[in-house]
Amino acid sequence: MLYSKERGEVKLQQTYLVELVVREPNSPLVQQLREKGIEVLAPILGEIIAEGVEEGFFDTEYPEEAAEFLIRGAEGKIRNDLGDADAMIRTYTMTLDMWERVLGAKKGTFMSLMAEHEEDIRKFAVAAERIDNRSDITQDGGDD
Repeated sequence: MLYSKERGEVKLQQTYLVELVVREPNSPLVQQLREKGIEVLAPILGEIIAEGVEEGFFDTEYPEEAAEFLIRGAEGKIRNDLGDADAMIRTYTMTLDMWERVLGAKKGTFMSLMAEHEEDIRKFAVAAERIDNRSDITQDGGDD
């Protein structure tokens, strides 16, 4: 969650990143940034999941694979909801539910994180929505 929050903060501070992600979500640079993020985060999250398995919080035989699966799933869904705060909140909530299910965690394990991060998600969604609206104007050729 810290990774997600920090990444969102960087995007909010570096508006060109938000613009790039919103306007050109399939560009090679955006894809490369996503892959690098997964490459760095998946092993760390895999270790955390493995520790959770050892401590009895999670029930999965594939901690590293589960980590990559969960990250990729969340990235893909969130990417489709950029610019719509309500859709992003719903996706974030759904993602936490899926994480609990994939990891075999007790229901509600991750839901407390929703309250902690909802404001950050809304800030990012509003910033993305503003950029998306500007790109609509640009693509339409401006004001009539």
